[in-house]
Amino acid sequence: MLSILGFLITLAPLVFIHELGHFLFAKLFNVKAEVFSLGFGPRLFARKWGETDFRLSLIPLGGYVKLLGEDRTAEIPSSDLNRSLPQQASWKRFLIFFGGPLFNFLGAILIFMIVLIVGENQVMSIAARVVPGSAAAVAGLQSGDRITQIGQE
Repeated sequence: MLSILGFLITLAPLVFIHELGHFLFAKLFNVKAEVFSLGFGPRLFARKWGETDFRLSLIPLGGYVKLLGEDRTAEIPSSDLNRSLPQQASWKRFLIFFGGPLFNFLGAILIFMIVLIVGENQVMSIAARVVPGSAAAVAGLQSGDRITQIGQE
């Protein structure tokens, strides 16, 4: 159960970043984003912000951004026709669809940059405290010594 929870905690930010890429490119080109959802299925939580319905849904294995005109059967009001996805130039549609993978790639670069800047913990073999009379003291170790080899080989 713990590994499933860990998987979901790892997946959620990746899905969010991916869908954010689609969403921001759609907004950049003035395409109406009707829904931004993390998860699928029934909504657990929803909040309307501007013209977009932001949702947290029951099945946490992905997410989606629903853009105006993606559903070919839905009627589009004439006032929003120019803001629908099918009405956009092909290069704009490409960038909207490519925005998700692009943001995942940029997110990976950002994570690697943070790891390189912050660094990662290294296990060092340094004698922190040598108790007088102990086997380590008898062997000649002193506090702060770095252990580089064990034995004579």
